[in-house]
Amino acid sequence: MNYPKTHFNIFIILILSISVTSFAEFKQGMYLRTDIVAGANFDSLLTSASEAGINNIVFDVKDMKGKVYVDIKNCPTLISRSGDLKVDIAHIVAKIHARKMTATARMVAFHNTRAAEADSTICPKDSLGNRWIESDRKGPQWLDPSLKNVQSDLFSLIDLIVKAGIDEIQFDYIRFPTQGNIDAASFEFMRENERRLYRDSTYTPLTKMDIIAGFLHDVKEQNKHKKVKFTADIFAIVSWQNDADIKATGQDISRMSKYLAALHPMIYSSHFNNEFNYRQDVHNEPYDIIFKGVKRTFQNVDSRCKVIPYIQANSWQVNFKKEFIAAQVAACHDSGAGGFIFWNATVRYETTLSWLGEINVNQ
Repeated sequence: MNYPKTHFNIFIILILSISVTSFAEFKQGMYLRTDIVAGANFDSLLTSASEAGINNIVFDVKDMKGKVYVDIKNCPTLISRSGDLKVDIAHIVAKIHARKMTATARMVAFHNTRAAEADSTICPKDSLGNRWIESDRKGPQWLDPSLKNVQSDLFSLIDLIVKAGIDEIQFDYIRFPTQGNIDAASFEFMRENERRLYRDSTYTPLTKMDIIAGFLHDVKEQNKHKKVKFTADIFAIVSWQNDADIKATGQDISRMSKYLAALHPMIYSSHFNNEFNYRQDVHNEPYDIIFKGVKRTFQNVDSRCKVIPYIQANSWQVNFKKEFIAAQVAACHDSGAGGFIFWNATVRYETTLSWLGEINVNQ
C-alpha cells in the first residue's frame, strides 16, 4: 500500500480504520525523559498531551548508561553517583493516573555503561578472557545477559517499581549486543555449554534465544499475582524475523511474546535504507513500513500479546509535517496494532501533539 499523498486521503483512512481497533482501547503513548516528568512543566505537558488524546506516558527508571532514578540498595550492577536525579515513582504515577492515563516505566535491561566500566567480571569476554567491548570509541557498555547476578539486580528493581504502583514495565535493550567483533564475544551460557557438553554429550546447549525467553519467563512467574504488565521493545528489523537477526539479538518473537502483554517494534522510517521493501523514498513513506512491520510482527506473536509500535515524532531525515504523523497513526490503525508510542529523544512534542489533536478530532 502506498503512503497516502493527500491530506484528504489520510483522514479517510483514519476514519475507516476505527472499526479495526476500538479507539477506547487504542494506546496513544509518548516517551519522556525522567527529568521531564520530575520537572516543573510536567503538569502543563500532561494537560497538552491529554487534550491531544495521549493516554499513556512512558518514562525511564533505568537508562542505557545504567543510571537508576530511584534509590535501591544491595544491587552491584545498579550504580548511583552523587548528583543523580532520584524521583518518587508513586507521586509521578499518581499525577499520570489523575489524567486517566496509564504509567509505564521503561527499564533498559542489559546495556549498562556504568556497571560495564566498573566491573569486567559481569561483561562479555573476549577470546583471551578479557572484557569484550562492542566499540573501542565508546568503551564498555554491555553486561552479560546470561549472568544470574545481572538478572537478579533487575528483578530487585522490578520489585521496587511494582510496589510504587506502576501499570507497566517496558524492557528495552532486552537482547545481546550486535555490533563490533561479535564473533569474539563469549558469554557465560556459552562457557556453561562447553562445561556441560564435556561431561554429558546428550546435553542440549542453550542459545541466546533461551536466555532472553528464560529471563522473561522468570519475570512473569515472579509477578504472576500482581497487576503490573510487562512489555518489550525490539528492533524494527526483528519484526521480519530473519534467522540471522534472531540469532544475533536473541529476540525470538514467538517465544518472547508468551510472557508479554505487548511487543513494541521500533519502526522509524528514517532508520531504513531507501529501496527497502522496494520503497524508493522509504524515509517519507512511513505508512508502508509501519503497516508491514506490524503485520510481520503479528505473524509470529502470541495471540495474547499486542503489537504497539514506537513511531517517529521528530524530523530526523524526514519531511516532518502533519501528514507524516497522520500516515503513521493511520498505519497503526489499519494494521490492527494496539496503538502507538511517540519517540522523540529531545522530548519536544508541542508540534506533534497539536497535529495529533487535529487528527483525533477528525476521527
